[in-house]
Amino acid sequence: MNFQMTLPDTMVVRHPNTLAVSVGGAFAAFNFDRDRYYGFDDIASDIWRRIEQPQRVEALIADLAKDYEGDETRITKDVLALLDHLQHEGLVCITDGISDS
Repeated sequence: MNFQMTLPDTMVVRHPNTLAVSVGGAFAAFNFDRDRYYGFDDIASDIWRRIEQPQRVEALIADLAKDYEGDETRITKDVLALLDHLQHEGLVCITDGISDS
């Protein structure tokens, strides 16, 4: 798996080989490639809902900052860290928005 650092101008989408279900409003995901289960808190679940279709990371961050009325700098840092972790675990795909590599 190629690892691309998540930046605000990249695109993010759920990895197609991940099964996710909503359990009481929060998501649980299973990565078939790694044979691992993941549980998401409320905010990670909200992000997971938003990336069902490809999203530009900067738009995702702006929407979260607006919806949560939070500091965009802090939200940017937290979202980029989460997306990097999800990519490392094989749960999301990060692309430059130009190609699928």
